[in-house]
Amino acid sequence: MDIFAYLKRIGLETVPAADADGLARVHYHHLLHVPFENLSIHTNEPIKLNDAHLLDKIIRRNRGGLCYELNGAFAWLLRHMGFRIHLVSAEVALHDDTYSPRHDHMAIFVDGDIPMLADVGFGDFFRYPLQLVPNFIQHEPGRAYKLLEKSNKFILQQKILDEPWINLFRFSLEPYGYADFQGMCSFHENSLESHFSKTPIASLATADGRITVSGQQFIRTGLNGSRTELAIEDKHQFDQLLKEHFGIDLMRN
Repeated sequence: MDIFAYLKRIGLETVPAADADGLARVHYHHLLHVPFENLSIHTNEPIKLNDAHLLDKIIRRNRGGLCYELNGAFAWLLRHMGFRIHLVSAEVALHDDTYSPRHDHMAIFVDGDIPMLADVGFGDFFRYPLQLVPNFIQHEPGRAYKLLEKSNKFILQQKILDEPWINLFRFSLEPYGYADFQGMCSFHENSLESHFSKTPIASLATADGRITVSGQQFIRTGLNGSRTELAIEDKHQFDQLLKEHFGIDLMRN
């Protein structure tokens, strides 16, 4: 796959420099152009964790994917831009103050003078990579993030507007490959216990918020906390919203 095809997919015409500004630029553009979506699970399309399949799905077929697919493909892009990166395993925070199993989420460690965490596959999340500096509060419009360090792991916390800090996930910096994530990816793809099996979802960042189709709702949220909802009447309307707002045509994919 041509790196320029990937950059065009995310709205860029030239290759940004392999520095902090370039990383921030491709990270932000990726979130604005490539949706988080679980539609393959609901259309019986196999999820394959290899570069060739992921790049074909995201670039040629104009699709999105789960965290494994989005961050797997984004890692390919960063490597080809000249960044030193590796995949890291994250455990998602649960409501009872416990965490999900290892490899439940994939993120990206970016090495450099100031190491960074990149992640284009967690939904409503940070838009620019985070510096891996413990207890340093990093602000974005309507959001703030900080990393705690405990028992050789980082705990990522988020604060939305005036709400309290919440834990999102914890991770170590140990490097992993696609094969390490295959078990949890297969669980989310095939198990009725996975929340991804419940409802078809597509969600995409916008300049001022986010748009989401989830089951029978089309939702617009703003970085200022605003929210509007539109009831989706049938599958035809669902498919039309996918085409109009996410560029996804399931009849062609």
